[in-house]
Amino acid sequence: MNLLFYFGTVATGLTIDLEDKMKELIRLLKSNEKKQPSTNEELDRKKAVFDLVKSMKIQDQISKEFLLEYLNAANNYGNWVSYTFKEAKCRYFEKFILLEIPLSRLDKNEEIHHPENLEPFKQLYLHSNWFPPIIFDHHRNYIIDGRHRVEVSRRLGLQSILGFVGVPYLSLEYLSKKRS
Repeated sequence: MNLLFYFGTVATGLTIDLEDKMKELIRLLKSNEKKQPSTNEELDRKKAVFDLVKSMKIQDQISKEFLLEYLNAANNYGNWVSYTFKEAKCRYFEKFILLEIPLSRLDKNEEIHHPENLEPFKQLYLHSNWFPPIIFDHHRNYIIDGRHRVEVSRRLGLQSILGFVGVPYLSLEYLSKKRS
C-alpha cells in the first residue's frame, strides 16, 4: 500500500492506556536523568522503552519526545554524535506512526558503515522474530535509523519491516485542525 495514501486512513489517536504509559515512562526517565546512569540503569531504561514499543500495534502513534527516547535507547545511550545527527533528522515531524513498511519501498543503495553489526541483528531476529522498528522519513525516502535492520531483513528474505514513519508538522491533519 502507498504510504502517502496510508496517512489519509491512519487512526488519529493512541489508546489512552498506551499514551498514559508513554507519558509516565518519559516522566520517570526524565526524573532519573540528573544522575549519571550505571550500566544496569541504562539496561533497565532500555528494556522499559523496548517493552513499551513491543506492546504497540500497527497505526499506534508516538510523540516526537518518546521517539527521541527510543532513538537514544536504540543507540545505547552512548553515541551522542550519532544520536544528535539522527535527532536533527527528526525535527520536521510532529509525531510518528508505527507502520509495516514494504522493503521494496526502501532504497536498496543505503550505505552500511559497520557491516560487523549485521550479525547481531540477524541473531536477534532469529532468536525473537522481532526487530526494533526503524525510523523512516517517507517524504525523502530516507532511513533515519535502521539501515542494518533493513539489510538483514532483505538477506533473510522478509517482505516488510516495522517502522516509525514521521508525520510532518504541516500534514493535512495538522492543517485541518488549524482551519476549524
